[in-house]
This record gives sequence, structure tokens and C-alpha cells, in this order.
Amino acid sequence: MQLTILLFLMQRRANSVPNSRTALYTSYMETFLDREAEKTAAVHEHRADLEEVTAFLGWHLQARAEAENGNGQMPTRELLKAVMNYLFDVGKDESMFTDLFTAVTDRVWALTSKVQGTFEFDVQPLREYFAARYLYEYAGADQRGFDTGDVLRNMVRRGYWLNTLRFYAGFANPNELGGMVEALEEERDARLHPSQARIAAWNLLADGVFIGRTRSQNRAAELFLDDLSVRLIHHGIVYMHELPEVAGDRGGHHLAAELRALVSKDPASRATAERIQLASRLDDPAAFDAWWQPHMLAAAGTDNERTWLDIAAPAQSLHRAGLTVVNRLTLATPATPATAAAALAAGAVPEPYSPAEHRLLRAVLDGHASDISHPCPGYAGDVLRVLHPDYYMRKIREQPDPDGRQTTWSPQHHRQGAFRRLRDRDPRLALLQQKSKNTTGQSRTTSVWGNTARAISELFGPCWLAAEIAIIGAATKPKTFLTGGDLTQHSESFGPHPDYGRLLQEVRHNRANSTWWTDTFTAHTDPLSRATWVLALLTTATHNTVLDHLEHVDDAISELPDDTLSALRMSSSRLGAVSFARPLPETVLATACDRSLATLNLLTHHIHSRRLSALDEPTLIDMARYDSSAWPAADALTVRMSQTPSPRLLEGLKAYGPYTERPFQQPVPLPAGSLNDTPDAVAAILDAPFDYPDEWVLAAVAAAERSALHSGASYLQDVARRQNWFTQQDR
Repeated sequence: MQLTILLFLMQRRANSVPNSRTALYTSYMETFLDREAEKTAAVHEHRADLEEVTAFLGWHLQARAEAENGNGQMPTRELLKAVMNYLFDVGKDESMFTDLFTAVTDRVWALTSKVQGTFEFDVQPLREYFAARYLYEYAGADQRGFDTGDVLRNMVRRGYWLNTLRFYAGFANPNELGGMVEALEEERDARLHPSQARIAAWNLLADGVFIGRTRSQNRAAELFLDDLSVRLIHHGIVYMHELPEVAGDRGGHHLAAELRALVSKDPASRATAERIQLASRLDDPAAFDAWWQPHMLAAAGTDNERTWLDIAAPAQSLHRAGLTVVNRLTLATPATPATAAAALAAGAVPEPYSPAEHRLLRAVLDGHASDISHPCPGYAGDVLRVLHPDYYMRKIREQPDPDGRQTTWSPQHHRQGAFRRLRDRDPRLALLQQKSKNTTGQSRTTSVWGNTARAISELFGPCWLAAEIAIIGAATKPKTFLTGGDLTQHSESFGPHPDYGRLLQEVRHNRANSTWWTDTFTAHTDPLSRATWVLALLTTATHNTVLDHLEHVDDAISELPDDTLSALRMSSSRLGAVSFARPLPETVLATACDRSLATLNLLTHHIHSRRLSALDEPTLIDMARYDSSAWPAADALTVRMSQTPSPRLLEGLKAYGPYTERPFQQPVPLPAGSLNDTPDAVAAILDAPFDYPDEWVLAAVAAAERSALHSGASYLQDVARRQNWFTQQDR
């Protein structure tokens, strides 16, 4: 509809087309009425009355559609009666009735008869525009001291009126904008309609309602600085894609700057990630870089370095910062793998062949960069791009993910360019591309996984990334993929010189051979072999074989270095979350209840039960120490909380903080009505929304909205009657 109007006005008015939706519709209707007035004497004579009656009908039909859950149609006889009653109630000359009705329905493009015997507005936005116009111009017109904020507040509370509200706010004069912001702030702080109030305010900001008054616009933008606003707006933009963008000159620049200021004050806050992601969508990268680089330089080499690297990841600012900033990082000295991975995610591109570049490459090969969800620049980034475990897991299906989206690491996404750059860097790296393809006779076999893992080992030496890719191949279903791939004669699956092709084949062949697992565990005690053994056992071995070796799992992970154990957890989490891997029955947990918490955490990845009944609440809560790899325990707490809410379970969810989403999958869906009749839980979550997982914040918001709806259920026309907004009463 707006495009039609825009094209019409561009043809008639060239460069003087309004840039706000309300002004656009108003200009269109004025232009149309100008034309009709030239043609028809009745339109010329009764133009003001015609606009008033059309506005009344917009309100009348919109209010009726809400109350009756209808489509805005009205039988002709009822429409005639409504117009006649209106003219009588407001004291207008009823002799103009025929002329007005004919003008509204025949001459002027507003109402039309699509179904015989009824009339309706040609399109819903026109009905909403005229309803807004009537509310703005006539609500409270006969009352001294009428608070127009009541009209706005009551529309904010009713999602049905959102588009009407957007038109309504567009009519506001500059001296009314400050009061409008105050009304929006009151609705936000009342917390009765936490989602609707913020959605309404965000749309008004995006529409440019406040653009004429900088101070009012800045105050409107600052409505979204509180934690609950950040969570809800971030979710609506990033995940639901249901909110409009706010342009920089409509408050986006100011809001982004204020969000960054909050991050500067407390960069380690749980809210930082979403504040930064939201700010990055509101401002251009140059503004972000200018703010971030001084903070990064100050943090380089300190305990805060990792925090500021994480902050840069969404915008990859380190790539644009250049070597001046990269060389200040601790990458050239013994940095933790997690810090190196954070630098890679932030866009670091060190000098070729430098110690810093080598550390980024080691972070990739040692499995610490495999959870990065976006492409990274540079040599290490290209290695990750072509060898990302996500690609080799999705290759089993050779199709998009369950939601129908192509992911960053899908086969179609820029791998050819990365392969080309790697070949230019070192011709030997062409082996990676060569082994990533099936040759004649290898289709529907495990060759791609085994041969790729062997190529990685040949080029870079034995490493965790090669082991994980081999185990992904070993975990495929034998009926779907036959065992295949290259082997080196007299090689071994583990040890200082493992043949990852042999590892894949031996693991597949010995799924149920407890003796083989015992022998290989005993023979190879180096950390890489032990971690590989644990991942292979938990991912591929039969139920009974796993039970036979739980003590070995305990022993292995108790001796692993922290960095190796971290990589093992992340890989186990990924493989356990995908549906192609063999699941373990929940009874395993009952048998393993005396094992270490770390062992139980690894086992939960491979048990496809979301309740985990064998584990008590203290155990589930204690697993929060394992961060994102503890998602099965967070899922179990979510299931239990949704079924039997309790303060103890709510505290358990708080231990996990704002992010509990499992790899590749959506969070546990909460039943409709979660948190009903739990006002204390709802209040606790709304008070501290970054202390709880996203799905529970949304559930608390929904519960608050439902409670407000039940306690104050009425339609807008009922409110208008009670508060005497209009001289006439709808009949």
C-alpha cells in the first residue's frame, strides 16, 4: 500500500514526497481529494465533513473489528445508520447525508463494496490511518484538560492497535512529543505489558516520529537501555526478524552510543554480548571501531584482553584495526588457546608465518575455534573455513539445517575461495581440497571423513581437529555409509603417529568389542590419544561397552590438561546434539551416578532425554560450571521447571545465565502458559533478565501480558465509552 502511494506522489510531487508514513498517507489523501473536489461539487462543498465522517468510519470499523474479531466489513444498512447517527450526535446538517455517503463509498477511494451488501475500507492500512486520525483530532475534543496520553497508553496496551498507534503518533505536533515519550516510559516501567510497550515504542522510533526534536528523540531511544528492553529488542531483531530497523538519524546512532557506554562501564557484564550486537545493527562499523580500538589497546596484555576480543567478534573489528592492534596482543607470547580463538573470531590477521599466526592456527587445529559461528579472515580463518566440524557433520545429510537455512559452514558457502587462497599460500595444502571429495567408488562411504583427517595429520601433524572429523565419520550409520577410505599399512589408531583413517575404521569395527577398547586405552596414555579414545567411546560404542569403561573415562578426563578437556567437551557437545549419532539410553546415568561430574556431563550429551531423571537437581545445577557444554542439564532444568515450577529450579536456571542454546538446535520449547500463577518467578525474571535463559525471559513476559489481559480485559471502544472520549457513542 505504501509503495503504491509513494509511486503516485512521486509522479505528482517529485522531490517533495513526505518521508514519514502518516505524512505520506495524509499527502496522498489530500492530493486525491484535491482532484475529486475539482470534479465533484459535493466533494468541494462538504470536503471537511467528508474527511471527518471518513475518519469516524475508520475508528468505527476498526473498533468493531477488534471487538468482534472481524475483518472490518459492515452491512450497508448498518453503515448508513452509523453515518446518520454520527451526523446527528455531533450536530451536523443531516441533509448532507446522501452526498457524504455517496462521496465516501463511490467517488473517494476509501470504502468499497467487495462483498455484496457490505462495505469496508479498500485496504486495512487506510482503515487504520483514518481511525488514528479520528482518535487524534476528536478524542477528548469536548473535555477540558483531556489527557491525550490516555489514548496512546490504551493503544500501546493492545497489540491489535499497533499500526493505528503508528499513524496516531505521526500526527503529533513537536510540542506533544515530550509527553508522548513520558507516556511510553510510564507504560514500560509499569511492566504490565512489557513486550507490547517496547514493540510500540520501537516502531514509533523507527517511523521517525520524534525526528523533529532531537532531545525527545534521544529520550525515546534511551527507553531501550534497560536490560529487559535489550533482551526483547535483540530477540525480535536477531531471531524473529519482526522489528523494523531504526535508522541512525532516527535515534539509532544515539542508542548505539549509549549501549556502548554501558559496555565501557562494565565490559564483563552478562548483558554485554546483546548490547554490542544490538549496537552493531544500529551504527556503522566505523563508529564501533573508533570506540572499541582505544579500549582494546588499553586492555592488550591485561586480564581484560579476552573480554574486549569477545566484544569485537560480532563486528570483527580486529580485522580493520590492522597490525598495530594485533601486535599488541599476547598472541606472540604463550597465550591461552581460548584467547587465541577469541582473537581469530574478532578478525585478527597477524603477519604471515609469525608466532602470532601460528597460535591462531594451533587454536583451530586443537579444536578451540570450532564453535566460532562466522567466517574469519586470514590463513587460520581459511583453514577453519574448509575444515569446520559443522561442515563435516552436515555433509552426512548434504542438505540445509532443519529450519531450511543454509549455515555459514554449509558446502555452498565460500569454501572454494578459501581453498584457492590456501593453495596460493602453500601448494601442499591442495591436498585438503583433494581429500574432501569422493572419488570413483567412494560415494556413500566414510572415505571423505577418514581421508580428510589423514590429510590434516599429514600437513599439520596429529591434532584434535583431525581426530574429531574421523570420529564424525565413524559415528555415521553403517547402513547409510559403508566403511571406506585410505589406510597406511601397519599403522595404529592412537599414539604419537595415529592413522586417522584406521581410527575411523577400527572404531566402527569394534563398537561392541570391550577388549579392544581396554587394550587401546591401556596402550596409549598421551593426552591426545586419551581424549580421542573418550570421544570415540561415548559417540560410537554400544551401551554395554560404554558401561564397561566408565572408570576408564573417569581416569582419562581426570588427567587431561584443561585445554584438552575443554576441546573434548565442545566436541562431545556438538556430536551429541546431532541426530545421526548413536544415542545412549538414560539408564546409563543411573549406573554412572557415582562417577565424576565431568564424566556425567559428557554422558548427558549423548542421551536423547531432556528430563535426565536419574540426576538430582543439585547435580544439574552444579554442571553450570561447564558453560555451554552443559546444555543437556539446562534442558533438564527447563523441562522440570515448566512442569513443576519451584524457587529451587528457578535458582538452577539462574546458574546457567542467559545462554543455554544447544548446538545446531533451538532451545527446549516451553508449554503454553508456562509461569502462569507464579508471580514471584515472573517478577524475579523481569527484574534480572540477563540472569536467566532467553526462553524463560520470553515466558515471563508472556505471563505478565496474560495477567494484565485478564485483569483489565476490555476493547478500546469500551475504554472510549467509559472515559467519554467522544461526544457521540458508537451504536
